[in-house]
Amino acid sequence: MNNKLSFSLPSLGGEKGALKKINEAIGANGIILIVVAALLLIAIYIIQYQFTRKEINEDVRLRSQNELFAKSLTIRGILNEVETAVRNHTDDVIRNLTQPDSMYGVAKNIVELNPKITGVSVSFIEDYFPKEGHWFEAYAVRDSLGNISMMQLGSEDHDYFQSEFFKTPYQTGKPMWTNPYLDKDGAKMMLTTYSVPVRDKEGVIVAVLDADISLNWLDEVLAAEYAYPSSYHVLLSRTGQLMSIADSNFLLKTIPEMSEAYDNNTFLPLNEGMMSGESGETVIIDKKGDKYLTYYMPVDQDTGWSIAIINSEKEIFGDFHKMRVTILWLSIAGFLILVLIIVRAILNIRKLEKVTSERERIQSELEIASGIQLGMLPKSDFIESVHETIEVDASLDPAKEVGGDLYDYFIKGKYLYFCIGDVSGKGVPAALFMAVARSLFRALAAESIFPSEIVSGMNNTLIEFNERDMFVTLFLGVLDMKTGRLNYCNAGHDAPYILDSNGVTELNVIPNLPLGIFSGFDFQSQMVQLRKGSLIFLYTDGLTEAMNEKKQEFGEKRMIEYLSQFYSSHPDTSPKELVNFIKTKVKEFVGKAEQSDDLTLMAFKFLNSDNFTEKSITLRNEISEISNLNKFVEEICRNKGLPDNFINDLKLAIEEVVANSINYGFDNDEKGKIIVSLKFQPEEILVEIKDNGREFDPTVEKEVDIDSTLEFREIGGLGLFLVKELTDSISYRRVGNLNILSMTKSFNSEPKI
Repeated sequence: MNNKLSFSLPSLGGEKGALKKINEAIGANGIILIVVAALLLIAIYIIQYQFTRKEINEDVRLRSQNELFAKSLTIRGILNEVETAVRNHTDDVIRNLTQPDSMYGVAKNIVELNPKITGVSVSFIEDYFPKEGHWFEAYAVRDSLGNISMMQLGSEDHDYFQSEFFKTPYQTGKPMWTNPYLDKDGAKMMLTTYSVPVRDKEGVIVAVLDADISLNWLDEVLAAEYAYPSSYHVLLSRTGQLMSIADSNFLLKTIPEMSEAYDNNTFLPLNEGMMSGESGETVIIDKKGDKYLTYYMPVDQDTGWSIAIINSEKEIFGDFHKMRVTILWLSIAGFLILVLIIVRAILNIRKLEKVTSERERIQSELEIASGIQLGMLPKSDFIESVHETIEVDASLDPAKEVGGDLYDYFIKGKYLYFCIGDVSGKGVPAALFMAVARSLFRALAAESIFPSEIVSGMNNTLIEFNERDMFVTLFLGVLDMKTGRLNYCNAGHDAPYILDSNGVTELNVIPNLPLGIFSGFDFQSQMVQLRKGSLIFLYTDGLTEAMNEKKQEFGEKRMIEYLSQFYSSHPDTSPKELVNFIKTKVKEFVGKAEQSDDLTLMAFKFLNSDNFTEKSITLRNEISEISNLNKFVEEICRNKGLPDNFINDLKLAIEEVVANSINYGFDNDEKGKIIVSLKFQPEEILVEIKDNGREFDPTVEKEVDIDSTLEFREIGGLGLFLVKELTDSISYRRVGNLNILSMTKSFNSEPKI
């Protein structure tokens, strides 16, 4: 085509004249190109419309599912708090079964301690307290001003024996959530109730303890923070009663009743889906023809409740339709003015701008998320400013804007709680899973000092909401900052390292399973005794698996070499210096290679002064040394004023370990030595037994053969059973060529043998 395109811009007022001038300028071939361009423009417009609408629909679905999941978590959290409060006070009822007046105090105490609970009643079986009458229901209720009043509700007019909250748990012997109902006698409002049967010492059900939640309060909780202003929710009981809905006139009614009132059958699929206990979506159409995109999911299996969110399609697509019309007219105007090449250029530029804007938006949101994630991490400066017995430092470098590694620590009383973990996968899903795991750690650690209980609670909760089959490896510890005793539980994570006067040694851990894999797994805790100046170094596999440009891994061996090298030359190093040194070495090793995984390091140093006196004796690996050992133990303990039974138990436990070391830890005629140290702390004695014999962990449990004679029993059998019975704790670790066995015994412990 040799025609040269040359024309002046026509006025917008004369469209036909403009088209004529364009036709004359570009000729017949130009007209064909314009027609083709117009068809292409229309096709692009339709595809863009369908694609954008699909994207908006997907965005609405994801937003709604996230909101439903969040609100389900909120409801489950409320229910768990109520269930826990009721279960925790059943013992109070049992202890006072002979004192009917004390039941008012039990009910009032539960209401006072739990602001989410409106009222509590303790309802007894017929004629349980003859003097109180046929009915006896001690009830405490909170009014709108927060005042708590108590009353006896049971009567012929209020025959609770026929009520669901009493009748069902009494007949089934199981706790339950009632269907919503209007309480006309007590709280005088819409309620749902959690009831637990109470049994006497013979196991007979004699009463029901229950707690009420106000549906109005539940509705206020659920009505907050929707993505679209006109959105509203529906909460349905297991029997189909509406527990929460925007139109309060339909409370305690059913969706079919609401459908009949509105003369709208499009509500019925929603009722069918919610009653099925499954997740799904449907469309509701009102009499005006307006559509409402509706999504639903079950709250939990125990209550059988289901929750739905209803979004106006007009509101969702309102701006989109305005934008669509605007773009259409702009495209037509651009086509008439600039024709083929310029229109294409504009479309390409707009498409590029849209992609760039979206990319910038995503990048901006990820940067915000990264800031939020890093902001959740604890501040070591605060720990060190208020606690002189501990130094802590940690570092988290995500491979992407947000990562799945986690660490956390805080101090409660005399204990330092800490954890480090690694979520499977990367990016936003891993970061969300990490945030949930960290929140669970904080919540459960506040209620327990036992690592295995905390880890088990985290595992069971994560599994309950783990639809993506993710998991997290975790190491969790609780350090007594007064004594240096560290209790810990490892859930499939890399074992930490201890840096002390014995060098760099890997902490002996039971691996257990990672969290989120198997519900009800029995996680095992362990213990190790730290001394002043001990450093604990923890890490995620982003350290050992860091790769350089040659695809070589940093590796555990290289990490241990650097730890040993740095600690041997800097024995007084701080956690911050240690963490920075390892990070520097990783950076030097990786070079210009892209970071492949999140890198998290954490170290803490126990600074408490050695709050004990220490005496030790060195023995040859000869059985004749046992008499010297017993004299040493007895003399030291008597000087400390310890009672005979305590001294005898301690001597027997130490003798058992040392005798087994002499008999089984060395080859024939091999010269060895055994060092026994007694370390007296304020509340207990710590015994440390070191020998340079062959590596052997006596704490590994074996079957106890109680029929074998004393001279033929093996350590780990009856001997280990005896040692465990005579002491409070026992742990083992191998450092270099030394076996180190630690035992503790409290001065207040009762004789066990």
